[in-house]
Amino acid sequence: MINKIFLNFIIIFFITSCNVSVPKSNYYREGLKFTLKTARQIEKDNNLELVSYGINNNGFGDSPNWNGIHDFTFFYRKIELLNINEARKLLIKLVDETMRNINENGSIKEYLVEYPFKIENLDLGIVFKDKNRKTVFGKNIESCGLNNRKISYTIIPDDDSLMLTYEESYEDAVEIVKNNIETDPVFTR
Repeated sequence: MINKIFLNFIIIFFITSCNVSVPKSNYYREGLKFTLKTARQIEKDNNLELVSYGINNNGFGDSPNWNGIHDFTFFYRKIELLNINEARKLLIKLVDETMRNINENGSIKEYLVEYPFKIENLDLGIVFKDKNRKTVFGKNIESCGLNNRKISYTIIPDDDSLMLTYEESYEDAVEIVKNNIETDPVFTR
């Protein structure tokens, strides 16, 4: 069963990777180089596997800032079982590290359409697998991701029925992590 978050990130990755009509100028080359370097460092520091990454240069031509970087996408895999509190803490950490890397990197700054780079322009997700690299079932988080300032968490019940999700704002998640609050939210279809 393909989960909603994974499907969204695959679609975003596909869109951000398609660059048929846009010349591969400096912003594109530098953006991808920066993205891969950032992703590899975060991957190494957090025991993750990079699944996909990309930039959105708004190749559809509906922006006055067509030749620049609008969005970044990062998608990772982690071989570990985490509950929602652990997954939230990891996701917030990755978002913070990524945002800091983007906004503090002088070589990429000139290519950003908007500086400082805003969190609503970052898509970041993690899919979790068990030690055998299989889909996670039960109460552990199967995947989580940030998209448009919203964080979604997914679990798949033991009976392999439809996945259940829980959503919260990025700001709420940051407060929960900052105040070290343990939560046990209700997941719904």
